Amino acid sequence: MFQWIQLLLEEAECLEKNGMIQENTGYHYKGPTAGVNMVEYHVDICNLFQERMNQETQFSGNVSVRKGEGV
Repeated sequence: MFQWIQLLLEEAECLEKNGMIQENTGYHYKGPTAGVNMVEYHVDICNLFQERMNQETQFSGNVSVRKGEGV
């Protein structure tokens, strides 16, 4: 359930350019509060994501933005 990381599009593109993640992957969407372009990835895609979520969250990741409210 808590296995997702959300990045700004610019950060995702930088990681793609540097070969850290495969290009044109992830779920692209606009952030609900500011309308900012974002990309969501499963934390297992990249070791960097796993390390970051282990440090930033209690559950080693976030809930997916695609999870419906009340589900």
